[in-house]
Amino acid sequence: AVESQPAVRDGRVLFGSNDGRVYALETTAGGQYWRFSTADAIYAPVRLDGEHVLVASSGNTLSAVDFISGQRLWQTDLGHPLREPPVVTSQFLYQIVESDPNLYILNASSGQVVSVINTGDWNAAGPWIARDRLMRFLSCVKRSSQLRSSLVTTVPVRRRWRRASPRRPVTFAAAS
Repeated sequence: AVESQPAVRDGRVLFGSNDGRVYALETTAGGQYWRFSTADAIYAPVRLDGEHVLVASSGNTLSAVDFISGQRLWQTDLGHPLREPPVVTSQFLYQIVESDPNLYILNASSGQVVSVINTGDWNAAGPWIARDRLMRFLSCVKRSSQLRSSLVTTVPVRRRWRRASPRRPVTFAAAS
């Protein structure tokens, strides 16, 4: 079954499926250009970034695949299932994972984790970028009076990130 939203570009439709594969099909006749296999089901839509196809798998991996050939360029294991695609900027990928309060920032060309931000709460959806700020929804609101300040948090989008110390994670406060 296919639960992820398809992406279309240059006469190809690309989508992930529950069989753990991404398919690149011809839009007119449906012929297969290639397929790429992951360790588990793919629920997140694939993200197109130039000549790369970014694949977030429920098997804990984020992969970059060549748009033309379907060959894996890099793969990073983030330790938890991925159900959302990454947010893409020119240099970085921003990825949230299931059951983890961290926001992972990866080098877009190598997939290497360059920073981890402890957001202080589970991620429910996102992230996305608005007005040069990275936004995300938190999973729980303890009181209705905290709805506005607890639902959305933001962090500025940077051109450079330093690796966060594993003993002292970076945190950011909720937007008001």
